[in-house]
Amino acid sequence: MPIFILVGNLYAARGVAICKSCGFAAPALDMCRVTETCVICARERLGDKCNLCPDKERCDAAIDGLRFLKSLEPRLDVYIDLGKHVARMLEPYDRVELGIAFLKSLMGLVKLLQRERKERAFPVWVASVLRDDVVSKLVRVPYVVKIDLYRPLKEFCAVFNCSGLEAPLNNLLNAVVSLSMIEKTGDPARYFRLGV
Repeated sequence: MPIFILVGNLYAARGVAICKSCGFAAPALDMCRVTETCVICARERLGDKCNLCPDKERCDAAIDGLRFLKSLEPRLDVYIDLGKHVARMLEPYDRVELGIAFLKSLMGLVKLLQRERKERAFPVWVASVLRDDVVSKLVRVPYVVKIDLYRPLKEFCAVFNCSGLEAPLNNLLNAVVSLSMIEKTGDPARYFRLGV
């Protein structure tokens, strides 16, 4: 029995990563530990062997997300720049993984904005990517960190049709990171519904 079957192999790269097979680069790129490539290249290389991996379902969702991301490739430079800013701003707080979860979920907002108005899309997106108990706490959480991503978010929103949401997005990330500092945990699964 191959060794990759015994452990989970899907992981999100920390910061901006480049697939050594296809050359695609993105923040928090979904990678396979077996091939050390993006999940799409790994699936092409491993084929039916992936059916035995414990991460198969999560990987299927990651492949769909990465295909969507690749479809946006001509405009991804601004997403990569945002990822670099998020990692740089969150590193002093040891909360880069929260930033990765935020960035991955942010692309869900971009996808939702393709079919919904932003006034409806933003609250629906927040409710779908954050855990219920977290949403209720964020309303009351005092900001104990100051992360200023307004300018990179403004550039991102100008490219991805979410202009006007840069301040709410910046405030949301500040609130989530502040709550994580108060609760003394940087685990993204505590705050985000991962894989949504």
